[in-house]
Amino acid sequence: MEPPSKRWRTPGVLHSDGTVVFDVRGVLFKVLSQTISARPSTLLANLLDDIGSDAGRPIFVDANPERFNHILDWYQYGEMFVPTG
Repeated sequence: MEPPSKRWRTPGVLHSDGTVVFDVRGVLFKVLSQTISARPSTLLANLLDDIGSDAGRPIFVDANPERFNHILDWYQYGEMFVPTG
């Protein structure tokens, strides 16, 4: 496990309200940065850590925006809620 200083560090992409914005193929998702940082060994947490101080721009993620909410569910709840059918 990484030390707390690294685990909770989110550089300049952190907005004043504690959120970060992901641009998922043109669809914007605003999420609490602590939700992402709580899982430090994941892709989104690494993106937050690597992005630097470019606070004015959302972080681009090349993924399906229709499925991204399911990914955010996993970050928040530890499981994915995928509709059947």
